[in-house]
Amino acid sequence: MTLNLDDLRAPPARPEFHSELRHRIETSERLARGRRRAAALVAVAAALVIVSAASVSAFRQQTKPVDATYVCSVPQLGGVYVVDVVGSVRGVPVKYGTVSVPNRAHATFSAGSTMSPDGVSLVGLDEYPNGYGADDQLCRRSHAAVPLGHASLRPFGAVTGTQGATIKRECWLAPTVTIRAHVVFSRSGVPTAAQLVLRSGKKLKPAAYLDWTPTRVVGYASAACSNH
Repeated sequence: MTLNLDDLRAPPARPEFHSELRHRIETSERLARGRRRAAALVAVAAALVIVSAASVSAFRQQTKPVDATYVCSVPQLGGVYVVDVVGSVRGVPVKYGTVSVPNRAHATFSAGSTMSPDGVSLVGLDEYPNGYGADDQLCRRSHAAVPLGHASLRPFGAVTGTQGATIKRECWLAPTVTIRAHVVFSRSGVPTAAQLVLRSGKKLKPAAYLDWTPTRVVGYASAACSNH
C-alpha cells in the first residue's frame, strides 16, 4: 500500500500546547527587550562618564528625602497590564577600552508599552546624581494613603554585596496602579536608600514592595506577580 503525504495527519495538540507556546514567545520577546535595554544602558553610562569628566552638571542636586505617591496608567501589553518589579545592587565597573563604566545599582517599577519595545519606568531610581524620577506622561502625583511596608506580601528575593545581582518579578495588575516612593539621597544627590510600594487598582491591593540600598535589596510580592 502506498501512503501519500496528503494522507498523513498530525496528532491533536496537547491541551497545554498553546499556553506553553505563548509562554515561550513571551519569554523570547522579554529576553530580546532585556538585551536591547542592557546595550542602551551601557551606551548611556559610557556617555555619562565621558561628559562628567569634561564638565560639571548645572542641575540642582536633590539632597532632601523624597516621599511621593503617584497614580500611573499601565500600557496594555498583549491584552494584559504588566508591571516589572526590578531591584539590583551595585556591580563591578565594566571597562570599555580606557573608559571604566560604573555598574550602578537601581530599583524600578516599569511597564511594557506598545509605543516602545523596551517599556518605560513608571517610578524608579539609579545610583547616580539626580537618579530618581517618575514618568510624567503615565504618572501623576496623588494624595492616596499608601503605607510604607510589605503588608501581607511574601518575600520573593534578597541580594547583597557588590556583584550586580538582581531580583525581579512580573506582575499582572489593573490598568491603573498607585506607587509610593520614599527615597534618601547623599550630599551629592545620589540615592542611598529607598522604599518603593506598588498597589493595584482603585482598591489599592498590595502588589509589590522593594526595600533598596546600593548594596542590599529585598523584594516582596503578591500572587499576581511571578518570576516569568
